[in-house]
Amino acid sequence: MKVKKIAIVGGGTAGLVTALILRKTYDNLEIDLIESDRIGIVGVGEGSTEHWQTFMQHCDISTSELVKHTDCTFKYGINFENWTGDGSNYIHSVSSAFNMSSQTNSKFVYSYLISQGAKPKDLVHKYVEASLHRMPFFTINQFHFDTNKLNKFLHDLCNKRYINIVKAEIKEVKLDETGAIDCLVTESQQELKYDLYVDCTGFHRLLLHKAMGVKWKSYSKYLPMNSAIAFPTETTEKIPSWTLAKAMNSGWLWRIPTQQRYGNGYVFNDNFITFDQAVQEVEQLYGHEINVGKKVSFDAGCLEKFWVKNCVAIGLSSSFVEPLEASSIGSSIQQALKLDQVLPSYMPGVNTEMAINAFNKESDELLENILDYVALHYVTKRDDTEFWKSTHSLPKPQGLEDRLEMYKHKMPTPSEFLNRKVMFKEANWILVMHGLGLISQEVAQSDVDVQPKHLIASIPYNLPKEEDLTSTQFRDHRYALQWLIDNPEQT
Repeated sequence: MKVKKIAIVGGGTAGLVTALILRKTYDNLEIDLIESDRIGIVGVGEGSTEHWQTFMQHCDISTSELVKHTDCTFKYGINFENWTGDGSNYIHSVSSAFNMSSQTNSKFVYSYLISQGAKPKDLVHKYVEASLHRMPFFTINQFHFDTNKLNKFLHDLCNKRYINIVKAEIKEVKLDETGAIDCLVTESQQELKYDLYVDCTGFHRLLLHKAMGVKWKSYSKYLPMNSAIAFPTETTEKIPSWTLAKAMNSGWLWRIPTQQRYGNGYVFNDNFITFDQAVQEVEQLYGHEINVGKKVSFDAGCLEKFWVKNCVAIGLSSSFVEPLEASSIGSSIQQALKLDQVLPSYMPGVNTEMAINAFNKESDELLENILDYVALHYVTKRDDTEFWKSTHSLPKPQGLEDRLEMYKHKMPTPSEFLNRKVMFKEANWILVMHGLGLISQEVAQSDVDVQPKHLIASIPYNLPKEEDLTSTQFRDHRYALQWLIDNPEQT
């Protein structure tokens, strides 16, 4: 028996994205998205990775419509400020990586520039830091969102695409004798039965963790953050084209620009600072009082299994590392696309292992990659506060330990990232490692020395060119956003 009826429990970003991805592929699948009016979305302003463009292309969503309805802004990357303790900054911006001719790998340009003494910001185009945008604007593949407006936009798409929005409060999850989900029981005692259940209940983790008993695997020994405050602030006329990640006394602060406001937050370790002290530190930085919208405590980690029997967890219900590098939306999209891919192999009562094993294997690799990469950001020499001193003694995940040892002698290359579906690959690692001072000129030069002659000869033609940022080719952020709204045919 093939899957005919599926429940997606949870109406946040993960649930909506999953519903839309499955609907695009499976016209005849009955999809119910079950959500409660009593449970709000996390909603603190969100940033995407480049995987959002994959989702838009899969689901036929135009950039113009997204900009028009979600108050989104363009995102070129993340601006890391003072993570080394010397007041400097670097930008992680893979979308603006320098391109070389098709016969070679663009990442070699990074090796050459670093070997010549390039500073971290020299690896990113100047217009990125200046928050200017180079036409054509529709090529942007990362965004910042007003979470509530994004939620409404995705809800409207679900309604238009015949996804059933079921308003219900789940009061009980009944299991059968095998431990699989038999039905969901609502507050009105209605029993809802499906062939497959997708747990997108966020931090509630209602199905796979609470009802079915799948254990949580904590990352707390590797990652120092466990608390956060979130708050809005007024917008500015000039909109940055990057997320700010500013190192603070006991953690780091994010600032995400939308068209109408900033979404802000301070992520910290409550062993070094209280919620009240975190508010005070932010207010001192901003020079005015803030209105804290949310206080969150969390345990970074993931489920030991992401799909068990007839239940799959996607999004925050399956994992949460921390807001750094905006991995949550990206991993939700990748998990949803994997479910979309393996669903034909899942036949309840006949064959389940092939689909389940494939999904769990890819999710394990995805989360290991995210853990290693996020933990990399705390490999810093900064020691001006007790918190930053404590990061020096954090144990490292084995994958990160192995990579750091290897990259003492060589540059990151595609060969170390054979699974191209993992989120953070060689360019991501190069940019952050160089920003933290973890790549030596000698290692970069050794990469240059072993390249074939034709590649070395091509260097002068492929280095970043000096660009006239005053030319009409470059426009400010608000102009670019309005241009996309006014020119929907371009997207």
